[in-house]
Amino acid sequence: MKTSAVSRVTEAIREIKEQHCDTCGNQAKGFTFRKMLLTYYCRKCLRQEFNVSGPVTYPDTSAAD
Repeated sequence: MKTSAVSRVTEAIREIKEQHCDTCGNQAKGFTFRKMLLTYYCRKCLRQEFNVSGPVTYPDTSAAD
């Protein structure tokens, strides 16, 4: 990722609480950054964008001993 892309993502993180979902208009909770295009999403629309159903879980790494 180029330096300009990194600075754009950093700025997007700082500004997320002031943004609204580009799909439905609700308060933005996340975003995608593809081909230098920034798109904000609410949680519901972000889950639909990535085709995620149900809660997101992570593997327990503490039991890997």
